[in-house]
This record gives sequence, structure tokens and C-alpha cells, in this order.
Amino acid sequence: MTKYARPGSWPTFIGLAVLLGASILVSRLMPDPWRIALILSLAGVQGLLMVLNFMRVRLHGQLIWIAAGASFVWLGILFALTLGDYLSRQVVW
Repeated sequence: MTKYARPGSWPTFIGLAVLLGASILVSRLMPDPWRIALILSLAGVQGLLMVLNFMRVRLHGQLIWIAAGASFVWLGILFALTLGDYLSRQVVW
């Protein structure tokens, strides 16, 4: 193990690799209505693993948790506004 690897990095990396394989399988085998929802939920779990373990949010105090939560709320607002703008435009063929 190198001096840069943290003790919890390998299980997290293996979990991310398993979730990546699951998302690839889902994209190939699942029918259309459920595919996008399942892939997005797998991506959310992957992002949560990265934030909690690689960014070490789970080891810090409450202020870091508040900042991380506020950033996810802001990201959700940005996604909602972008989706609203995308859905409100008329398609010109």
C-alpha cells in the first residue's frame, strides 16, 4: 500500500467498481421505463460513496456536513432550473 492510500479506500473503490458494472448491466438489459431511474439512483449512490469516503466528509464536524448538504441543495436547484428551461423550449425541426 502506498503512502497516499487511505485505509478505507480499497473497499470504496471495489464498491464503485461493482456499481459501475451494475450500471453497465442495467443499461444493456433493463427495459426503457425503469432504466433511467435505476441508472440515476446508482449514480447517486456512487456520488455519495465518493463524497463520504474520498472527500472524508464523514470524518469531519457539523460545519462540513452543512456545507456539503447546502452544496447538494444548490446542485438540485441548478438541475431543476436547467430541466425546466430544457422542457419549456419548443423543438424546431
